[in-house]
Amino acid sequence: MGKIKSNFRKKDNESDASLIEKERYEILPKEEDEDTNPKIKLYNEMVRRAMTYETEFFPRYGVNNDDDLERIFNYVLNDYPEIFWINGYSWTGDQVKFSYRCVDENGVLDVKQIERKRQELKKHAKFFTRGITKRTKPYDALITIYRRLILTLDYDGKGLASHVDSDTTKDDRLRSLYSAIVEHKVVCAGYAAAMQYLLQSVGISCGYVSSNRVAGGGHAFNALKIGKYCYYLDATWGDRSNTNTGETGKNDIRYDFCCVPLKEFQLTDQSQVPYHTPNEKFYPDLEEFTSTNHEYFRFRKAYLLRYDEEQIVNVFAQTAINYDPKEMGSFTVGFRCYNQELAKYIVSQICIDTNYYRIIKKAKEIVRKKKRSAVKYLEKDFAGIEPSTSATFYVCFK
Repeated sequence: MGKIKSNFRKKDNESDASLIEKERYEILPKEEDEDTNPKIKLYNEMVRRAMTYETEFFPRYGVNNDDDLERIFNYVLNDYPEIFWINGYSWTGDQVKFSYRCVDENGVLDVKQIERKRQELKKHAKFFTRGITKRTKPYDALITIYRRLILTLDYDGKGLASHVDSDTTKDDRLRSLYSAIVEHKVVCAGYAAAMQYLLQSVGISCGYVSSNRVAGGGHAFNALKIGKYCYYLDATWGDRSNTNTGETGKNDIRYDFCCVPLKEFQLTDQSQVPYHTPNEKFYPDLEEFTSTNHEYFRFRKAYLLRYDEEQIVNVFAQTAINYDPKEMGSFTVGFRCYNQELAKYIVSQICIDTNYYRIIKKAKEIVRKKKRSAVKYLEKDFAGIEPSTSATFYVCFK
């Protein structure tokens, strides 16, 4: 990807970790190398021209290979999701220019519309980072944003079917950062753009990644860095809501692909693996990433190597103790297993009535000693176990 780092430089005396009030394009990467590296020069110039609403042709600065031009254009849009008014580009000889969305009835760029939406974007983004300060641990900030995004956004199946993105007088209603943060109905590109923008805004390095092209289109997700460790993340597949299904899944959050290495990112139906394979054309050097330090289930000691009832009881108890209905959606208890076969076996054991009630009883005893008010969550009626192909499963309650 073009870059997987934040350009934000936060002052020590700032109490809020957000860069939403900052303009990242004012600090461009490797400006000192522009005179010797034409690709960096063109990349930075595209950012400058986009942010100043340039409508005329400008030089390609010696980047004569059309594939390189395409890559640089995509890197700019992927690195700066806040530039939601760019629709494409055209070129002639040694010059290039942008085509735009957000145009008036005469096809002229509607700067007033863009400026208004930029202000709305900054205002609404604050909801997702509320309460996150420079003292917040990066992983806690990530999980907070991930949950808020999933609980707020809906995958717009209806909009995709009716081609709401075809109206170029507005931003791309299916994929733009503005639509995700302000209007809350998007497809995968909107989720990935929002995760990148919001994580970058609190100082977490995060990039937008598109998948290989497959039948029916591609997919978009994120690569991110916490400390010295890099991971993949897919918020779209963590959200079970869809405008086609009304309120079904609206309050559910799944963590199968939250901070995982490539091997587990691709642990899904074989037909779905291309959707979690970075596009080799744009990311030929993107690493596979192997760390599991911040993988959601391992981080919460909910990764099972065998059927260990004591560990399972503790996961039930800690999930209840830490549960916040305002931030975490529906109450579920999730696990990841060493492999799919083990997951199936453990599910079969938990589903045995005597085992289930024994687990719940022991978990309630632990919760009662630490946070009596949380016992009620384990007293909810059992609603079944939801398995997945990624060796995870969720114990659900009514």
